[in-house]
Amino acid sequence: MQSSPPVVQLDASTTADATASAGLWRFAEPLEIAARVLLGFVLLLSAFAHLGNPYFFLTSVYQYQLVSPRVGQLAAMMLPMLLVGICLVARVMVGGALILASALLAVFMSAQAWAYANGLNMSCGCFGSSTEMVGASTLVRVAAIFGIAVIALVLHVAIDRRTLPQSRSAADERNPSIAR
Repeated sequence: MQSSPPVVQLDASTTADATASAGLWRFAEPLEIAARVLLGFVLLLSAFAHLGNPYFFLTSVYQYQLVSPRVGQLAAMMLPMLLVGICLVARVMVGGALILASALLAVFMSAQAWAYANGLNMSCGCFGSSTEMVGASTLVRVAAIFGIAVIALVLHVAIDRRTLPQSRSAADERNPSIAR
């Protein structure tokens, strides 16, 4: 005698929750793309402003008084926001670029908070030779950009995790020799 599989009964609220969750997923990818591209363009805008005046960028790094001259020179030479911005806009190594963007913005936000808390009267150095001084408005702006980076990263990871099992099963069907 063969037993039949157990029957799972879903009530109306479970079905409604599943339908609402599926409906929200259709916004995840467009929102991730918008956040990623916006973040990429902000980083590129900042990078190109610094490329036009590299000594100002180096001076800005030194004004924060957080790194040695050698580390400041390395940061100014590498200009990491250029590479990260290109990766985000071109959709190359997006996961790593979003992690780096979040880390860069977290460090920059922390440096600004430290400078503001210690009363350093200095330019934020955000977009080239800006005369805007470090203050509450620059902290809010960097925190907002950091928030966009975190949202893009979380959405990117969630979308990858949602699509990964489907990708694996499709690959397994094409190549049945893969051990499960």
